Amino acid sequence: MEFFSTIEFYVVAVAISIIVIAFLSKSRNESSMYTYIYQGNVSFSDTSNNDDIERISLVSLDDGKVIITHHNVILPVDVNVNLRIDVCGDNIVCVEKKYERIPDDTATFFSNVTYKIDCFKHIVYSIRYECEYNGKWCNIDFVNNGECVAQKELKL
Repeated sequence: MEFFSTIEFYVVAVAISIIVIAFLSKSRNESSMYTYIYQGNVSFSDTSNNDDIERISLVSLDDGKVIITHHNVILPVDVNVNLRIDVCGDNIVCVEKKYERIPDDTATFFSNVTYKIDCFKHIVYSIRYECEYNGKWCNIDFVNNGECVAQKELKL
């Protein structure tokens, strides 16, 4: 019984308590993070639609692929647009970046940028979409089940 009143007993008891608490508080939903980069297909509109709002739309296909379209974005004539997708479990962060081929050309047009994504699984996702070059963003929930269509307005 003298062992329970020694300093060594209390040191071991505290150490075991810390290990047990750390083990129990460990998140069970840990998953690896993957990064994908897709090049967008830019299609320009002949007329500017000032009434249309800038938004994204997600369409789930039967084969598991997803079509993401950024509608009514103002872009220069000769531009490449890429989408970086960070996937961590059911959380996704999409960051859209543009790369101008001719930086001196200032002519801009309303356009749509389309991406065909093949890195999504058939689950429910919480997506944050950010447009780096104009500062707009949105959060959207999306179910990749072959039937889902989702749209959300981008905001500053």
